[in-house]
Amino acid sequence: MPMIRQTLIILLVLQTITSCVASTCDDRPLRRPLRSSYDYIIVGGGTSGAVLASRLSEGSDSVLLVEAGRSDLENAFVPVPAFSSTIQLTPDDWNYFSVPQKRTGLGLNDRRGYWPRGKILGGCSSTGYHAHNRGSKFDYDEWSREGAKGWSYKNVLPYFLKSEDMQIPELSQSRFCPMQSNIKNGTRCSSVSCFLRRVLHRPNLQVSVKTHCSKVLIRRRRAIGVEVIKDDKRLRIFANKEVILSAGIINSPQILMLSGIGPASHLRKFGIPVMSNLPVGKNLQDQLSIILHYTIDDDITYTSEKLTDSANFQQWNASRTGILTRAGTDGTLFAKTAPSSQTPDNYPDVWILGFSYASDVGIIESGLKFNYKPNVIENQVKNADSSGFNLFPTLVRPESKGTVRISSNNPFVAPTITPNHLASAKDIKTMLRGIRLAQKLVATRSFQMVKPRFLRRDFGRICKQRFNSNAYWICMLRHFSVHIYHACCTNRMGARNDPSAVVDQKLRVRGIRNLRVVDASVMRNQIAGDPHAVAIMIAEKAADIIRCTDTVGKWRRQVSSLFQCH
Repeated sequence: MPMIRQTLIILLVLQTITSCVASTCDDRPLRRPLRSSYDYIIVGGGTSGAVLASRLSEGSDSVLLVEAGRSDLENAFVPVPAFSSTIQLTPDDWNYFSVPQKRTGLGLNDRRGYWPRGKILGGCSSTGYHAHNRGSKFDYDEWSREGAKGWSYKNVLPYFLKSEDMQIPELSQSRFCPMQSNIKNGTRCSSVSCFLRRVLHRPNLQVSVKTHCSKVLIRRRRAIGVEVIKDDKRLRIFANKEVILSAGIINSPQILMLSGIGPASHLRKFGIPVMSNLPVGKNLQDQLSIILHYTIDDDITYTSEKLTDSANFQQWNASRTGILTRAGTDGTLFAKTAPSSQTPDNYPDVWILGFSYASDVGIIESGLKFNYKPNVIENQVKNADSSGFNLFPTLVRPESKGTVRISSNNPFVAPTITPNHLASAKDIKTMLRGIRLAQKLVATRSFQMVKPRFLRRDFGRICKQRFNSNAYWICMLRHFSVHIYHACCTNRMGARNDPSAVVDQKLRVRGIRNLRVVDASVMRNQIAGDPHAVAIMIAEKAADIIRCTDTVGKWRRQVSSLFQCH
């Protein structure tokens, strides 16, 4: 067992016992027996699903939220912001891997990227790295121009504001500020802990964990319920009003295809009757990144020793303060690097994330998971340091598109994920500009104060091109570029006549009544940022669409002056 996880398990024993006592009380509503029908059935208790369930149950309608994973209270690592990586490659993650890649992945086992997704109440909001980015206003205005009417920045900003509790005063004073994160009072603020758990007592809301949805029940092109497997029993539960899929960018398209909604030729391969021939899973957009590590002398960054120090843990456990209240992503930079007159000057194409982690042995073995080959890990261990930081030049809006496909008609068989990274030459050029921008950043006087030294990763000189040339970095991208958990768009929204769209502007699945998708899979295009905040916004807006209400009038009036010229 890796050192960090083994030590943390020992440190968390006391808290685990405390959490288990609390869960006896807090999770009691999760143990109610399932009924035969509900007004709304939401599939997926992740980032969007938990928010949507909390909103739809505000009235008298009965709501069932089904989640394949267990309660978040059963994992003592979840509330600690610094411990996200300890949840990866555990039963609380779906542990998906991509298919072998053609143009990338030379440094990965079988050229397959690791695609973590939370299989726990709260989904990725319970397992991810807390980043909160709305994206650029131009992202949403583009959605609207392309046919997703009602999703311009003017339309969605009030829904962001509704869910936010911004506590960073520097935001109103400067273009630079601390990282915006879903952390409150030193603890992870997931969609469960900050939205759902406080309303679990509602008599019209039921949450069923360890409940795997196998398909949507459809009769005469109308969704009438879901089929689920719980406690090894196959059950059918019916929806009086709607079925809503909020299972995420991998599982929502999988469930649709298992239900007969998707590319007809693909479904027929598995003997699945076609209910609606739609481009489900065809628009996978993923933000590719590469890690640039710099070693420094000053002991000012995360190390495995600090993360496992009992004093730091005791401080967090007692007061929710200290180093464990940070996720490690301490800063981000968005920049437009392309000399294009077709996009606004402040529309970014590159995102640089700053992680204040050293590359010591414990971090290498137990930190972010990428499915590196054993010899890559061995080389990193040989070149481990005691203090340093990482910069992640990241492709904001990939031109390369991938797919999600079912690989079996068995709902327990993982779908096929094909990211198709770097299929476009434009994406390679953008990544090269991102690397150069990161190098310029490190060369600034502020960074040079800590004397950063770049740590090469091309052990054995596997990239034989001249060091730091564009050819060298293209080779490095082929070997070491990675998925950093920010994919979207596999059930794209669009206008009724848009052949690329799976759902319409009201998130209704085309051709099937009483069925919607509400999660990051409906995003039309990738945004400048992490999709997490967008998934919450989508749920907030969907709740109003479904109920035909307007709950954001206060925030709309608050920001109306920003749009008076448009």
